[in-house]
Amino acid sequence: MSRLPHQIMAKKQDATRDVEFIQHENHFNETMKLVDTLRVEAQAFRDQVAVLLSNQYDIASLVSSIYGLNLETSEPVQDSALQAVNDAEAAMAYCQDEILPQLDTIDQLVVRPALELHEISKTIQKTIVKRNHKM
Repeated sequence: MSRLPHQIMAKKQDATRDVEFIQHENHFNETMKLVDTLRVEAQAFRDQVAVLLSNQYDIASLVSSIYGLNLETSEPVQDSALQAVNDAEAAMAYCQDEILPQLDTIDQLVVRPALELHEISKTIQKTIVKRNHKM
């Protein structure tokens, strides 16, 4: 008697409960929360790594420009120090060139599919709400 039509159940002032569907709905909602958490954390990771690389490159550029200036000091800048600063700047540029495409891969393989799944889940949620109203 747990799955009688709405008209029969309404006459008895009883509500229809589908335990199996409720379990599936709860599992779906938990899964969607995890997907949303994954998407948010992946976006945060991508953005933070991009900012980190940008800041490191900016610092290396600034240090290189400081060492490159012809300051009138009593001690000239050693060639090895100037070479190390230029190498650090080149290394940061190389890191940016190598890592930024990988961040795009994270966006393509994690963030976008999670957004698409979120859009699909909205349709599923609407269907669940309609089903619950009919019960």
